[in-house]
Amino acid sequence: MNEISALLRAVVNREEPSSWLGSLDNIRQERSTMMNLLESGEVVYGFSTRLGQFDHSPVADFEAELLKDHLVGNRFNLPGSFLRLVAAVKLAQLSCGGSAISPELYNVIRGFVVRGDDRPASGAWVDSYGAADVVPGAWWLRTVLQDAQADLQRGDFIAAASGSFFSTAVAIVAVSELDVFLASYMSFMPPVDHRLWRESRSSRESRVQRLMEGGSDRRHTQLPISARDCSPFVSAAMAASDGVLTGIHRRINEVSANPLISTRDVPSVLSQNSFLDFELSAALVKAREFVFVALQHLQRIAERSFAEDAKPANVQRPKVVQAVVERAHLLMGTISYSSAQSGGVEDMYDMSLSASMHLILLTRLGNRIVALLNQWQPPFRQTNDLLNALALDGESSVDAELLHTWSEQLLAGWIGLADT
Repeated sequence: MNEISALLRAVVNREEPSSWLGSLDNIRQERSTMMNLLESGEVVYGFSTRLGQFDHSPVADFEAELLKDHLVGNRFNLPGSFLRLVAAVKLAQLSCGGSAISPELYNVIRGFVVRGDDRPASGAWVDSYGAADVVPGAWWLRTVLQDAQADLQRGDFIAAASGSFFSTAVAIVAVSELDVFLASYMSFMPPVDHRLWRESRSSRESRVQRLMEGGSDRRHTQLPISARDCSPFVSAAMAASDGVLTGIHRRINEVSANPLISTRDVPSVLSQNSFLDFELSAALVKAREFVFVALQHLQRIAERSFAEDAKPANVQRPKVVQAVVERAHLLMGTISYSSAQSGGVEDMYDMSLSASMHLILLTRLGNRIVALLNQWQPPFRQTNDLLNALALDGESSVDAELLHTWSEQLLAGWIGLADT
């Protein structure tokens, strides 16, 4: 079982989980099966044909050309450390089988996680709408190959560059940023009477609940909803984070490839959509919606706090918080999941990479509000205590700092402010 914390440790400590080496025999077997099918005359998408609407065009040796055709888009720099996380996610999916990647390239990717260069690399890292992330995947593959001075073998381009791995790595960054914001947000919530908690759904939620408990404000018979009982907000915050984590965990433990080699019964190649995943996309959109709720809740907390401390210096403070909320409102448009690309072959996509970037941007606006509140009033509890409660098993503060650095560079590239 691949775990998010294990992938992060592989990057930080430059050591691979034993499962990657343990999957090598199956990788070899599936590759041998694919080569036998090709030698028997089987036509296999991406292995003996071009891609997209040109899948009717058979070509014997075109891996370098395929790679070159996908090296397009708006380029900016990302650190090699993030690209090693991308490699770790790719290996997690490859270890589940089905891609028919060559064992040689599989080992090159393993080596990149452990020994890859952390210097910045240029590529069109966010130019994808989520139908296998092939453009960012191609730029990543180019970096991996240059680092190892390696070449592609037959079918390696589609086996390595296609799949949901790049957007999943971005989602790992997004959920880390989400948790940092949620910890800051919950630090400003009034204490919650322990009798009001709903049953917790995870150990993380139980830890947060214990930190949030305390006596209620008895100065008023009926407080405003935003201040009366914050347990529904805490439950929704945890559901948002847990939903994204669940979606990521499922992705790193499932096949994500097309075509898919099957060795069940009669060996065959399947054309399918394992690279398409709306569950993580839906979780990311749900998290984005809740962050917008949280921004508005923080504004109400500020409004009430300054109303109780009525003086001229406090009149404008909740208004500037509201200005940030309105900026966030402009980002809450509906996401599209359909068009007609590659001659209609790519007509649906999951938008998970963009959904992650939207979420990162919303959390940044939330952090702006938290920064304002920290200037004006003390929180009810320490943010770091909540962050520790939200941490995954095996996750360290080093991971959070590194993920934050990656998110800054991803976001700068996404909104067009990064160096090329």
